[in-house]
Amino acid sequence: MAPYESFHTADREIVVAVTNEKIWAALARLPEFAALTTDPRYDTPPKRNEQRRELVPAFEAILQTREAAHWIASFDAVGIP
Repeated sequence: MAPYESFHTADREIVVAVTNEKIWAALARLPEFAALTTDPRYDTPPKRNEQRRELVPAFEAILQTREAAHWIASFDAVGIP
């Protein structure tokens, strides 16, 4: 499953669990992640797992732009654990 692990934000680490298509679709509702969620390299769970080496750093780079509290509130608002 990718992305599902601990990630650095601007101020501390958080754990994000994008474990299925429903949660990936929820991630797509956050503008910061639009480029990732529309990228055909990541459009299915198998592809996200195969491309983990590229996906995880790209995902974390977005998270590092803001503090953990921002991301936790944003993820909670759209149903991402």
